[in-house]
Parts: sequence; structure tokens; C-alpha cells
Amino acid sequence: MPEIKVILYEKPFPFGPFGVKSFGQNTMTSVTHPIANAIYDAVDVFITEMPATPEKILELLKRKS
Repeated sequence: MPEIKVILYEKPFPFGPFGVKSFGQNTMTSVTHPIANAIYDAVDVFITEMPATPEKILELLKRKS
């Protein structure tokens, strides 16, 4: 895990919740890669579009065989 640098702003962001800007975006966007890797490890197909619905995974499995 790389070191995460936090930059605090003294001026509240008027459009964010409680004046926060970019507080949780990194944790929300980075979860898609581990999900795609877990699907690949489980069923040996790599999904490139999110959300990873069962229908998309089934279609990839059909193409593989």
C-alpha cells in the first residue's frame, strides 16, 4: 500500500458535505480493481466494465468456452 498524503484546506468547500472536498473519493473509486481481480481469480474471466453484473460475467464465460 503506498503512502497516502493528506492535504488539508483551511477554507471550507461550499459544495461538499460539511465543507469537505475529495475526502472519500479515493476509497470509492479504487474498489473496482480488487473486485475485477477477485472475479478473475474465481472464474478465470476478466471483466472490464463495471458494474460487474451476473449477466456480464455469464456472457464472458460463454465467449470463453
